[in-house]
Amino acid sequence: MATTPRPSTSTADRALSSLGHIAQTIANHPLTMWGMAAALWALGFLGPTRQAVKLMLHPLPDGQLPWTINLEVAVGTAFVAVVNVVLTCAMLKTWGFSLTNAGILPRRDRREWFWIPAACLMACGANLIKSVMTDRALAWFPEHTHLYRSQATTDEALPSLLVTMLTAGPSEEIVLVPGLILLLVAGRCPLWLATTIAVAARTAFHLYYGAPVAAGVIVWALLLVVIWQVTGSALGAVAAHVLNNLIAAISHAPGTSTDAWESVYTWTSVAGLVLMIALIPHAIRTLRGLKATSTPGHRNTHLTHCPPIAASFNPTLTRKATT
Repeated sequence: MATTPRPSTSTADRALSSLGHIAQTIANHPLTMWGMAAALWALGFLGPTRQAVKLMLHPLPDGQLPWTINLEVAVGTAFVAVVNVVLTCAMLKTWGFSLTNAGILPRRDRREWFWIPAACLMACGANLIKSVMTDRALAWFPEHTHLYRSQATTDEALPSLLVTMLTAGPSEEIVLVPGLILLLVAGRCPLWLATTIAVAARTAFHLYYGAPVAAGVIVWALLLVVIWQVTGSALGAVAAHVLNNLIAAISHAPGTSTDAWESVYTWTSVAGLVLMIALIPHAIRTLRGLKATSTPGHRNTHLTHCPPIAASFNPTLTRKATT
């Protein structure tokens, strides 16, 4: 009985197979994840960080703003921010993360009708805490705190400020929270260290307000990460950031007033603080579960007790099948 001959493997096929194996090994290496996270940060925030440190040491005189009032420059800055968000989503998808589990897209769940508004309210509350701490910094260290509450002097200011500020919110909340943290965790970075890096990254490019303001920014940034982890959504923080920046942009434009807006925002922030306190027990349960599920190789026994965000902390759950 004749045997069926085995198909021969050519040298080219073996070489392609080896190259594919090497490419997959490099792609899954922790340093690759760290490199991608660093690249996203550098694209969107290296320039602003350098400028923030410069302004911290040499603040602008009264009457000048640290944000551009040139529309062409503002559009260029906004374009970079949009590209950075798109690249972040593409990288997460490429490496098998679910944008829904990461909180970047809304879940198809009725609970989203609660969690996204809840995240928005709590993010406003976190910003109120930062504002109170910033005011204290101004009272205690007036010579080193620069809040730039003056108005611009040109009619072109409002469109430029709106373009710059409204794109800053989505960029910060998506790139620096789900993007940076998930890529670092996938690179075998402990969750506490990934969170520390994300908080430090956000704090660094807000230093143009002065070094004493850093404490308030750190608390604010840390709360935003916790809100994302507890609610399973970054969309609420995006909405809160956009609303805050909208009010700030209008208030800095010539001949405008935001007294009514600021009153509504303050009471919204107070409601967010109350909700934040009410959800402390749920937050503790969720963070304990995330601590376990963020361990490499963990079987995610706590997954059912956490929001879907927990799945994102173990890439093996969502990693695309390879053949």
